[in-house]
Formats: sequence, structure tokens, C-alpha cells
Amino acid sequence: MLYINNHGNTGDVPILFLHGGGYAGDMWNDIINAMPGFNSIVVDLPGHGKSREVPLTTLADAADAVVETLSTNWNGLGPINMVGLSFGSYVGINLIIRFPHLVSSAFLSGFAVDQIPNGWWLRVMGTVISPIATQRWFRRLSEQSMNIPKGNAMDCWRDGPKTTPSTLRRILQEVTRFELSEEILESISTRILAVAGSQEHPAILQSLSTLQSSLSNGMSGIAPDLGHAWPAEAPDLFVSCVRSWIIRQEFPTGLTKLET
Repeated sequence: MLYINNHGNTGDVPILFLHGGGYAGDMWNDIINAMPGFNSIVVDLPGHGKSREVPLTTLADAADAVVETLSTNWNGLGPINMVGLSFGSYVGINLIIRFPHLVSSAFLSGFAVDQIPNGWWLRVMGTVISPIATQRWFRRLSEQSMNIPKGNAMDCWRDGPKTTPSTLRRILQEVTRFELSEEILESISTRILAVAGSQEHPAILQSLSTLQSSLSNGMSGIAPDLGHAWPAEAPDLFVSCVRSWIIRQEFPTGLTKLET
């Protein structure tokens, strides 16, 4: 069972937040605090935070673990909205595919639906770097490279590592090999807004076009002049975009819309 926590009342609009790799649910604290009136639900995904003892095996297994935890803690919650970043978006899209009736809408940023080019090299580099990747100095350098402000909730490694080197290696194994067929994409009917910062990895930006053309009930958008960690770079914009997509059910102002 995964660690789970909610902020708000069970009668409010539910939003499930799925964190990025190497972080935990508390990376969303600043975003959640700026969104009163929602039942914001956070989980620590397998191998992370207070779920570190739950091994990360596959993205599909991680999605299953999230659903099992939700059903145990909020039985009868009904369809939920979902927000994911990076690793959390990979888990989120797997959850949508495996349990489409559980998700009414999703706002997913920073993931690719095709295999990452030269993924083998990223896996090699991940194996080399992972032993130091949980060190505070390394994380601070990484966060500085992503323009994460000091004191932001995504600077949460100040409290110590949220995961282990082996989990980081497993994430790279999973996400660099991940791909979805055209048939699977076309079968998805959930409302999905796929987003990326304009300074994202090219493979993630390319995936936005694939998702835009393949999803029957989805859209894609780009956050101008922002990178992978844009919820920390531009939290006001991120909150506004999530509200627009989930509550007003419209394409958010501030994003560049991809055309089919």
C-alpha cells in the first residue's frame, strides 16, 4: 500500500497529484496551497518518500498500486481528475489506459509516448550517476539547472533524499523504453491535456504532436520559455492552467495550443 494524504474536504472536486521521479507528494505543496476548495490527493509513488519500501517494478504496476491505494482509502470516490509531472505523467497515462472509468480528466506534463532516442545512453549515464544522484549537493545543482527556486516545494530534497539510486535507475529503464501504439492512443477517450515547457527534451515536444493528432478527446499545449519543472518556475501559470482544464473545461490561457 502506498502512502496517501489529502488536503481539503471529500465533497470538493477531487484532484490526484502524481509527483516526478526522485521526489514525493510534498513537491506539490505550493501548488495545492494555491488551490483551496479542492480535495487534493497526493500519493508517494513506489520507491519514493513514505512509500520507499514499496519497490518500483513497472509503470503499469505503479498505476495499479495507486488505484489499489485509492480504492482502499476513498472507496466510492468516483471518477477523479489527475495532474502529473514527468514520472508521474507516465504512471498517470498507464492508469488511464488500465482504468479509464476512474479518470474524468487529466493534465499531464513532461512525458513521451515514443521511445526516447539514444535511451541506451541515458540508461548508461543513469547507472553511472545514480550513486551520487541522491546527494543534496547534486540535487541542488540539478534543481538549479531546472530553474527551481530555492525554498520552493520542489526543493524538497533539503529534507533528505526521497528515493534510492536503484529506484532512479529503474525509472530510467521504464521511461526510456516506454511507447504507446497508435491503436492504444486512439482507444483513449479520457479528456487529456498534454503539456510541456518549450525548453523540454525534443522527444517530449514531438510527443505533443502525436498526442494531439491521436487522442479523440485530448489537446496539447506548450508553456512558453519554460522547462521540465515549470510548476516551480511559473506556479501561478500552472495553477491557472489546471483550473481552466479541470473546472472550466477549456484550453488554458497562457499556453500555446498545438493545432492538428
